[in-house]
Amino acid sequence: MDVFTYRPGEVTLSVCGYVVEGWTSLSVQRHTPVYRQVRGIRGKNTRVRMTDTSGTFKIAINQTSITNNVFSELVQLDSKTGTARLEIVLKDNSGSSLFSSVTAYIEGFPDGNFSASQGDRTWTILCDSMDSYFIGGNAEQGVDFASILSKLTA
Repeated sequence: MDVFTYRPGEVTLSVCGYVVEGWTSLSVQRHTPVYRQVRGIRGKNTRVRMTDTSGTFKIAINQTSITNNVFSELVQLDSKTGTARLEIVLKDNSGSSLFSSVTAYIEGFPDGNFSASQGDRTWTILCDSMDSYFIGGNAEQGVDFASILSKLTA
């Protein structure tokens, strides 16, 4: 029997080789779908492949994490030089999800909120293009992907 296990501690995010610490949630999305449907006037539809692979990472980080210092330095340096192009990699090491880009940059500073309890800072990293965008599962064993793919293409 297959075992499917998601382990949040096995999800790693690195920016230019720096492993991001203190994150509480991560999300990634593409800006456009892979295909767009074009509807015809006589009920004949077609699809158009969209070549835009740009995307956005949203990273919520504990306000106490040193990563806030790292990201703030990157934003300040980029605002002075305008040359930041960051490599970002998000990988689920207990599964097969993988997202990466070498054309990323931090959009700007997050809101600075302070309260009686610990909060998060949400950073937005934009990517002009995504080199990898693969949403996978967390199967431990027993899944024959080649067999599944051959059935889909038959």
